[in-house]
Amino acid sequence: MKHLLFFISLLMLTTLHAVADSTQNYEPMRRSAFFSMVQSNEIALDTFNQEFSVDYKVYFTDTTNQTIRVKLAFPQFNTAEPRPAESGAFFTFPGNPNIITGSHNPGDSISNSLKIGFNKSNIPFYYQIVQVQIWNSTEEQELSSESFMVYFTPWNTIEIWNEIDFESLHRVWFSQSNNHDTRVYINKDSLPITDLTLEEFANDSIPKSYYT
Repeated sequence: MKHLLFFISLLMLTTLHAVADSTQNYEPMRRSAFFSMVQSNEIALDTFNQEFSVDYKVYFTDTTNQTIRVKLAFPQFNTAEPRPAESGAFFTFPGNPNIITGSHNPGDSISNSLKIGFNKSNIPFYYQIVQVQIWNSTEEQELSSESFMVYFTPWNTIEIWNEIDFESLHRVWFSQSNNHDTRVYINKDSLPITDLTLEEFANDSIPKSYYT
């Protein structure tokens, strides 16, 4: 069967329970008054409502009384670089944006959520890249952005991964093809688990068997 279309060629499945919540230990990688971080999560696929929530937190690293708008959007990629899966064909963003007002000091944070809509007849095969963007009050200037990944699993859940947790996954992903790959249901309990250590997994000289 073609790839058995597991969306990903897995060396192992690392569940969300095994990934620490990065939002508690995350340090800003740029100097600005605020930055955002999406909470990694796994939720049931709801084909009736055809939307799901993305939880995020805005962290303040400086004193500010600026009104900001937090929204979901598709990232803009440099055309000279390889382009990942195109999210725009699959998602809409009902309810954009959330508005934050008032004065805030370093160490303050605000948690909220935004929704992503999808079409149950056009669910993406590959993981999709979306951004939480922070704009000024008139949306004329983007002040900060953080990417996160959305993956519709073969066991009918939706995984949401911030960049730190996504990079910690022990997964090998298929490269996006030009073919219209077909989703095939797979029971999560039937997936094999790796017996390799992190060092062995990263060592290309060690043979690996993939679930394909």
